[in-house]
Amino acid sequence: MQYFKLWKITGLLYLMLIIIVSLIPVPDVDTGINHSDKIIHFLIYFIMLSWFGQSGLYANKLIANFSLTILFGIGIEVLQSFTSYRQFDIYDIYANSLGALLAYLLLLSRYQYLLNFIDHQIKLKLN
Repeated sequence: MQYFKLWKITGLLYLMLIIIVSLIPVPDVDTGINHSDKIIHFLIYFIMLSWFGQSGLYANKLIANFSLTILFGIGIEVLQSFTSYRQFDIYDIYANSLGALLAYLLLLSRYQYLLNFIDHQIKLKLN
């Protein structure tokens, strides 16, 4: 993988963004969609494990990454319980875990090579 450092830094920035957004006060926004926050949780954790489970990054540690993703989501919920403006929500943990589970299952397929493909395409365009 040509741009390993870039992909690793991007993933770490994504984790930092999740931590920050999860722990700051945010206004309630009515999207008109029932349980839209659960959909967002699902997508955030799907993307997180999808990123760190890509071949060339940390795919050889997929089970560990899956476990750490679940623990990360639980940890964020616990930290939210210590704030006066956020609360612990077991359904957020379920949504996070389902997103990670779908990513895990997809990463058992050729999906794990998506970042390698993108990396290769960038290399071809820049050369």
